[in-house]
Order: sequence, then structure tokens, then C-alpha cells
Amino acid sequence: MISTEEAIRLMVDEAERQSADSNDCKGIVRDIVTAHGLGFNAWFCVCVDLANRAARRQGFASEVDRAYKAAQTEIEKRKVTI
Repeated sequence: MISTEEAIRLMVDEAERQSADSNDCKGIVRDIVTAHGLGFNAWFCVCVDLANRAARRQGFASEVDRAYKAAQTEIEKRKVTI
């Protein structure tokens, strides 16, 4: 039996192969997850991992890191205009 982490990794790999995005705009993640008899929690984990992988490709540690740095940049811009 494979671990939960390995199962998620395999589903994320397949989702990326099919060009899925972290918002699951095309329902690709939903199709993969439901094909394995899984539900929302698995769908959520796959979407989060897709977002993290995309952020890492952009040079961030995770999607949270990317969002935090974007917010910091926006705050700094607003300080200049105030």
C-alpha cells in the first residue's frame, strides 16, 4: 500500500501531465480524484500541491510565500503613494 503523500504526488503528477491548474478550471483534478473514489479532501490536497509546485517554479518556497511577498510588495507601493 502506498502512503498518502505518494498517492497525492502521483495524482498531482497526472494532473500536471494533463495541464491542470490549481483552481481546477477544467475539472481535471476532480476527474482524477473521483476516478480513485476520493472526495473533497483529496481534491483540495492535489490543488494545493499544484499551486505550490507552480510557485516553486517561479522561485518561491510555496504558494503562501508567493502570496505573502506579493502582499508585501503591494503594501510598499501603497506607502509610497500615501
